[in-house]
Amino acid sequence: MKKILLAAAAVAAVAFVAAPASAQDQEVRVYGTIGVNILGDSDVTLGEAQARIGFRGEHFGVEAEGGIGITDDSIGGVNIDLDHQYAGYLVGYFPVSENTEFFGRIGYGTFQVSALGGSGDANTTNIGVGLQYNMDEHNGFRADYTYMAGDGNAYMAGVSYVRTF
Repeated sequence: MKKILLAAAAVAAVAFVAAPASAQDQEVRVYGTIGVNILGDSDVTLGEAQARIGFRGEHFGVEAEGGIGITDDSIGGVNIDLDHQYAGYLVGYFPVSENTEFFGRIGYGTFQVSALGGSGDANTTNIGVGLQYNMDEHNGFRADYTYMAGDGNAYMAGVSYVRTF
């Protein structure tokens, strides 16, 4: 896990250092994603439908995401459901080819799960890495992995369709 965290931090640092000194030279683009994630820990694995909206320049950006549970799991016969998951991130991008880029992101999130007669929340500091392939100027796909540390340590792994406007 430490290797993933270090890789994400390194990508974000390189992307921010490589960014032009003048933000006026940056074209800011808006993008949205829709996809599915697995959100889990050592005891439970839950499915999530997720959407994101982001604003980005060539090497950095911000994004917000939210999701709701689509599959559940059980522990000792007790059903566990994901109610919702929300997060916000700073993102650094590093191109690896004309159509492919690596990214690292760091942010803050919260999620809520429910079980028989109750629910629980977790607030987390999130750090993740991913790869995005752009088919053309407006359409792409991305895969990412995010570690969530805090009240409840967990991870998210997912794939998404990306639409840039």
